[in-house]
Amino acid sequence: MTLDGMKNRRRGHGLFWLITAQPLLDVLAYFCRSDTATPAGYLRLALLIALPLYVLLRRRSRGFVAGLLVVGGYCLLHLLNDARLGFVDPGYEIAYLLRVVQMPVLCLCFLRLIRDEQTKGQALQGVLAAAALTALCLLLAWLTGTGNVTY
Repeated sequence: MTLDGMKNRRRGHGLFWLITAQPLLDVLAYFCRSDTATPAGYLRLALLIALPLYVLLRRRSRGFVAGLLVVGGYCLLHLLNDARLGFVDPGYEIAYLLRVVQMPVLCLCFLRLIRDEQTKGQALQGVLAAAALTALCLLLAWLTGTGNVTY
């Protein structure tokens, strides 16, 4: 296969790689865990910022913007309530809130990116690959005694 053919093949499977990478980020977060931050956390934060911007610039729709506004409204109400009650640790609250809203934001993005049968197939293959990787990681964690209750 030529270099151009390999580039085109990779480029056509971006959604697959985004979905498949999630269990690998979990493993990276487990082995790099710390009290402050992890490389996986920074990658997820970058994804949380970059993917909605990409979708907004490339595949803008009122439904997508409305969904983001709902998630943003939830975040605003949560932070206002924290301010009303008194922040115990604002950094922790914001970091935790970003972890919570990651799933609905990525879901909205993936729904906009799945636009035809090809991208639907990519997403399905990505979910299947992620499930296989998760099962493999669970098995390896059990065999090595490094299992965690979050897996």
